[in-house]
Amino acid sequence: MIDVVVYTSLFPKASAQINRNVHSFLSSVGREAQEMENRSDNSMILNSRDTFTVAIEGGLILLINFAAFTGNLLMCYVMYKKQRFHTTANAFLVSLAMCYMFTACLVMPFTVGSLVAGKWPFGQVLCDIHGFVFLTLPWVSLLTLTIMAASRYSKVARLAFHNKWFSLNRSIGMIITIWLLVVVVLIVPITFGSATFQFLQKDPSVPCP
Repeated sequence: MIDVVVYTSLFPKASAQINRNVHSFLSSVGREAQEMENRSDNSMILNSRDTFTVAIEGGLILLINFAAFTGNLLMCYVMYKKQRFHTTANAFLVSLAMCYMFTACLVMPFTVGSLVAGKWPFGQVLCDIHGFVFLTLPWVSLLTLTIMAASRYSKVARLAFHNKWFSLNRSIGMIITIWLLVVVVLIVPITFGSATFQFLQKDPSVPCP
């Protein structure tokens, strides 16, 4: 750490203030240098793996991804085919299943690709799309779970309110509103350039945001 002291016999108060400002500036420079060093060390994590580790990681994620997509797809198929499953609660479950299927189709394949390559090889446009989808789906899932909880509570505690506001058609309308709201809120800053995404090697589980 470099310390700088300004001595001024004529203006002791000004000297003290200058000393504080200089010390604060040097401290911030030191912190930034340390953060850059940490980022440089972290950037070697993916590149330092051997072939066996890369194969195990990629294979496990692909297996989990396949199971998630297949299971949720089968659930949606059963919900669609069986008339008795066309209920309010199941409408929310289908929305959640769609979130997980989109994750399996639009998020996880790029995660596997970045893990195998040790970098983001798909370009900035796909990075922005991936980051947008990566943020959209969890928010849709969270809001859907919130509405589901309100629906379950009202059915137990306030049945008349539930029957009025949580009919099947209104529940589908709520689901569509949730999807549109999240998409609009997240796409605006990306469209106007106030938000962007980049690949962080130190946290490959979040490949782009």
